[in-house]
Amino acid sequence: MSAETTEFLRQHDVVKNYLDKISDESALVGLSDREKEVTKAVQDLTREWEKNTPAVKEWLASMGIVDPTSEAAKQKIAEVTGALYDNKQAAEANKQAIQEW
Repeated sequence: MSAETTEFLRQHDVVKNYLDKISDESALVGLSDREKEVTKAVQDLTREWEKNTPAVKEWLASMGIVDPTSEAAKQKIAEVTGALYDNKQAAEANKQAIQEW
């Protein structure tokens, strides 16, 4: 690959990453902290999944790893992430109550 092609691909990746970041941040506008946590989790898992080649995705599926871009998986991710957020908030509230007591 020529140096020019390599530089073009690098610049393309920089622009794509920036646009993805803007898109992700736009999706968070107006959401509660809990909703932001859930949305970020779905975004992160989806981004990581999309980095895989079709062959890797097929292999992961054969191992029982669900495609996080499916609606069922997004729902499960939201459920688990939301529960984790709620537990962290409850733990923080308990910690605060103990300190005030």
